[in-house]
Amino acid sequence: MKIAAWDKIVQIEFNENREGFYATFENGWVMSVQWNLRNYVSSNTVEIAAWDEDEDVWWDFVRRTPVDPHSSVTGWVTSDKLGEYMDDIASITMGSAELQLMVQRSRDIDSIIEWMEA
Repeated sequence: MKIAAWDKIVQIEFNENREGFYATFENGWVMSVQWNLRNYVSSNTVEIAAWDEDEDVWWDFVRRTPVDPHSSVTGWVTSDKLGEYMDDIASITMGSAELQLMVQRSRDIDSIIEWMEA
């Protein structure tokens, strides 16, 4: 399987135990790929997270949308899904300000839904 995003990685840094790495893409986004048993993993899966270069916005891989910082980690990711998710992160073209606005709008919509369901 060819991962198109692989060619868009400008830096890879392994964590201290070599049980994961951080890949920085041309667009400034960083993706964490971890396989330590303390993470949400099994024998053939990894845990992932991604954030913009300022760490102001993280990415929700399930909803495919920006979210608040430190609020989204996806576990038990298979190798096929990892390639797909890497391609998603490498293709983000919006700037931090636009993404932060999307996060705020998402919070507003969630608040409205909660109010309507109460």
